Amino acid sequence: MNPALKVGLWIGGAIAALLAVIVIAGIVIANIVGDDIQQAETFAKQATHDACVQEIARRVGNCDGIRCTLRVSAFGGTCLTQAQGNLAEFCSTVPRPSGGEGMQGWRPGFCESRGFDEKVCNVTTGLMATACETAKSRPAR
Repeated sequence: MNPALKVGLWIGGAIAALLAVIVIAGIVIANIVGDDIQQAETFAKQATHDACVQEIARRVGNCDGIRCTLRVSAFGGTCLTQAQGNLAEFCSTVPRPSGGEGMQGWRPGFCESRGFDEKVCNVTTGLMATACETAKSRPAR
């Protein structure tokens, strides 16, 4: 067999295996977070963005491990984007995550005023910054 063909087959096989792993990981993650997304959608129908932040903080406080972190992230992102009220207005005080100095200056006051410990603060403000960055990046309609 031609050496170039062998190399091509090895590369093709490696790519196919990598794609299979990615698909399987996606299915596993979707199964893990599916209920949390549904809970967030239900919660957000009657909740403000601030209520979502409080619920995220509560969940983070009871959280340990990557599985739990995935679940909280799914809940938080869904809740913040679907909550009642104006997301742009809610996000007006949240700095862009790309400007690290802005986040570093904003986070302590935000978290201290709510009694968030460091773990809760890190996760909650990270989810807020991500949801707000996405909202700020969307073209105006």
